Amino acid sequence: QRNEVNARLALALQAAEQARTRAEEADRVKTEMLGIVAHDLRNPLSSIVGFADLIRAERSSVEDARRHASIIIAAAERTLKLVSDLLESSVLDAGQIRLQQAPCDLSVLLADAIARATTRAAAKQQQIEFRPASGAVVLADLERLDQVFDNLLSNALKFSPPKGLIEVWIEVDAERVRVAIRD
Repeated sequence: QRNEVNARLALALQAAEQARTRAEEADRVKTEMLGIVAHDLRNPLSSIVGFADLIRAERSSVEDARRHASIIIAAAERTLKLVSDLLESSVLDAGQIRLQQAPCDLSVLLADAIARATTRAAAKQQQIEFRPASGAVVLADLERLDQVFDNLLSNALKFSPPKGLIEVWIEVDAERVRVAIRD
């Protein structure tokens, strides 16, 4: 009987160890995801603050103010979407984000991302040179790809020296589309 009890205890100990390992892994994934989300939230919030500051500080024309307000609204909507994604318990539990694929013109998407980054670039007197390409349409999740471009541009601006040049270009061939960002 003692051997049977010891065997049950060993099995219970083994199950507890496996549960602890799974819990530690879940905690690690959660911490990693929170770091990613914090980074992804920082980019649109920087756009919101930068363009709101332009409206407040400059004696802009009504047209400029409307353009800046449009960028602020777009950045706020992206931020709201990120927060909504974070709050979806199914996304957190599954460790996946559902992709909504649709045709996406990379030249338009990158031009929008660059427009949002201009305030940060101007603050460091950096230039962003963009070479779009016609026919750069891919099947992708527009919002996720927009986050990727925001992150890449943000990193390029952050790690480039003042008065630096950030080059962004698109190459299209028969089989693929390539986006490059170089600082």
